[in-house]
Amino acid sequence: MKTWRRRSEYSEPIPVDMIYEILLSLPAKSIARFRSVSKLWCSILGRTDFTELFLTKSSCRPQLLLSCVKDNELFFFSTPQTNCENWFPVVAADYHMKLRCDEFLQIFNPISGLVCFKDKRGRKNVTVICNPSTGQSFTLPKMKTRRRVALSSYLGYDPIEKQFKVLAMTFPSGSDDGISEEHQVLTLGGTGSWRMIQCCIPHCPGWKVICINGVLY
Repeated sequence: MKTWRRRSEYSEPIPVDMIYEILLSLPAKSIARFRSVSKLWCSILGRTDFTELFLTKSSCRPQLLLSCVKDNELFFFSTPQTNCENWFPVVAADYHMKLRCDEFLQIFNPISGLVCFKDKRGRKNVTVICNPSTGQSFTLPKMKTRRRVALSSYLGYDPIEKQFKVLAMTFPSGSDDGISEEHQVLTLGGTGSWRMIQCCIPHCPGWKVICINGVLY
């Protein structure tokens, strides 16, 4: 009498390294979609080492990110970056996503694929973080302040803790010197709440910023 066993009993699990190699060849939109397959896939794709490998491989294929605003909508496109010095080849731009903007204010330099921009909704200015590659976006939570102030917020990346963070600086509305009063930080993927930090150095928030090795200039 023959006894039949399920095929799964004879199969061996796929090594994590091989899973990484397969997933690293996929576009970012597929990676974001596969996170909802199961808890196991979500944990694998959310690991820090996988994120670093994906960003390293993506940096070998540099892309130029293009954005434009039309009819209260913010569009994102990308095109391969070339090393041509004397001529510009004609390449088609890939469309990624669009976002509704009530009153678009400004956009900051992208950091590792994430883009931060400001929008005016009603009487309030809001800050939005989006990932054009995956099509995901979210609005930052409201920050509590001691009084009515103006607000400037900036996106940065902490290479030590390997986390994206937003620095918010407040200063009195209509102030002549524009020196910031409060400094708060929000860690993306964290508790979702702002935390106050102490800074004894006076700052005048601007809108032309760049993040280099975890430092905002």
